Amino acid sequence: MRGYFDSRTNNLNFIRFTLATLVIYAHSYALLAGSDDPEPLMRLTGGQMTFGALAVNFFFVVSGFLITHSYLNSRGPWVYLSKRVRRIHPGFIAASVVSALVVAPLATPPG
Repeated sequence: MRGYFDSRTNNLNFIRFTLATLVIYAHSYALLAGSDDPEPLMRLTGGQMTFGALAVNFFFVVSGFLITHSYLNSRGPWVYLSKRVRRIHPGFIAASVVSALVVAPLATPPG
């Protein structure tokens, strides 16, 4: 399995960069025009999808591939779960603290 998926020789970072660029590109239409209507994929699909939505869907596909790879290379389900918690938990705590201490006071009306 290692030969087929080596993190140094695959193009996943390039794919992720391209997808992130597509999201920014799609958002530029909403920011500049005030709506997604002039966005090229939105016009091409008759209002069904933007490049940003397409990119987010592909992000889920790439993430699923990476998470599955992580699971298959773990020694067991508990080791895998431990790795996932250690990876996700710090960001969750940081986002919660920022939300509670910065965003909530700014969003709450005085009184």
